[in-house]
Amino acid sequence: MITTSLDLGPLMKKLRQVPREATRIMTKVVEADAKGFIRDIVAVTPPSQGKANVESKRRGETRVERDIRILFKSKSQAFDSLHSKNPALADLFWQQIRDHDYLAAQETLRMHTTDSKMRDARVVAQPVGTIHQRMRSRRSGGVYANANATLVITSDSELKKYIKINQARVGLLASGFNAAARRLGVKLPAWITRHGTAAGAVSVSSKFLSHSITIANNARHGRGADLPRRIRWVLGSKKRKDRAAGVVKTQVRLALKAARLQTA
Repeated sequence: MITTSLDLGPLMKKLRQVPREATRIMTKVVEADAKGFIRDIVAVTPPSQGKANVESKRRGETRVERDIRILFKSKSQAFDSLHSKNPALADLFWQQIRDHDYLAAQETLRMHTTDSKMRDARVVAQPVGTIHQRMRSRRSGGVYANANATLVITSDSELKKYIKINQARVGLLASGFNAAARRLGVKLPAWITRHGTAAGAVSVSSKFLSHSITIANNARHGRGADLPRRIRWVLGSKKRKDRAAGVVKTQVRLALKAARLQTA
């Protein structure tokens, strides 16, 4: 667990001007800090690289499709790998696919393909998700760089459908912050909020002169995606300290005005 706190030492002099308001102001500071943290961490949680926007969503979808196409090839790609060597063998392969004789098509491909990555491929009607999951890194979630093609999909539409289904998972890692965002009223992009709040949690505790917010992201592959380092970076940023100082100054000024005291 990563814990942090705000050092309000330099700002305590201002808080002493409105002692009765100190607890309320500290609560405002902590809540503003938590909201800012959510916005900032989501902006640097993969696939986002500074902004959680449509471009980041597309970047994630591109990565998903690339990974799947490393493992799964279309029948058209298999046909082309045969055609460059022997058009007649390519036609035979295509006919075997049409006849749903996948074992024969598999043997033709293995014996005669010019693509070394397809020599051990299986020919099947649709993607097999268990193979895809087995070839993904437990740490990062991406397909291993040295993974070979293992399946040739006889239906291009089935392969495209499988890609679409997995692209819809983009935003799952950032969705670990959805629970906190919803509780604190922080608006996140729809491609993140669509995954719900199951991957995270939030709790708020208030006591006299004490206010704390605990945020948990339990999404898979968080450690592999370097999420702990990103969290520490956000928590240690100058932007965060300046934001807290700004809230204190504003709230003290408002409290003094409400008390009809002269503001500095």
